[in-house]
Amino acid sequence: MKLDHIEIRVCAYVFQADFDSRDTIFKVGRNEFTRADFECMCPGMLVSRELDILKEVASIIPNHNVDYVIVICVCLNVVDNIDDGLEGVLQTTYQFSEDFVDDVANGNTVEVLHKFYERDWMGRYDRLTLIYVPIEDSRGHWYLMVISTENRKIYHLDTHLREDFVEERQQTIRNICSALAKIVDIVYDGFVTFCALADFDCWDIVEARGVPNCGNSDNSALWVAEWLNMQNSFTNNICGVMDEKITRMMVTIRILMGNHNQCNNDLIRKAREFWKMMTTDDENP
Repeated sequence: MKLDHIEIRVCAYVFQADFDSRDTIFKVGRNEFTRADFECMCPGMLVSRELDILKEVASIIPNHNVDYVIVICVCLNVVDNIDDGLEGVLQTTYQFSEDFVDDVANGNTVEVLHKFYERDWMGRYDRLTLIYVPIEDSRGHWYLMVISTENRKIYHLDTHLREDFVEERQQTIRNICSALAKIVDIVYDGFVTFCALADFDCWDIVEARGVPNCGNSDNSALWVAEWLNMQNSFTNNICGVMDEKITRMMVTIRILMGNHNQCNNDLIRKAREFWKMMTTDDENP
């Protein structure tokens, strides 16, 4: 993990246990979140639903009761790339939120899904290589499906895949693939440019290699957040090691340091003052 000097100072300030837990460190519109709201990102804590979903992080994204880590990872990818004119990685990948999974499961028609998701989620790219869809099941477990148009495969990344869950989860994946195939056909007017035929629902579902079986779902959201950050560097041979502390810290920094955070400048100022105070105290015991 590489943090610049500002990020190091912000981390030291945010994760300082002696400060007032009611201190506001994140604000978007009328939504304010305190240090206490981010305590679930501390090592050893469960990534929770404590934060009222950051509804105004990106007005283009409808947020419901979804694990905020996943939503934010997706939100920031979309917002950052829109600010850059949709250049770079977003021109080769689609990244959906878990809301899309709910909308498919709730029986929304292809026409409704297309109307809702095309503008902000599905560009007409000449070289679409990967489609990421994070999924949360009824038990609160998170896993990720990745459609690789180059390999014509759907990869299932899952850190707690018991034998009795396989059929259910892969049926969910298959349903999503079926909906995406039809929506993509509309987006591209029936003439896709990135593969011979976007019949995703006919492609093999395979488990990515190297994914650990953690035996529980406690950190499943963190794993999915880590995988989403692969973006166009995705490989089906996954590194089966995640430094939980690093992932928690990087996700938190990404949330707090973005331009969407109206407390950004104030947070950086306070972090610098805290760092100066701490280093001065060290020099003058």
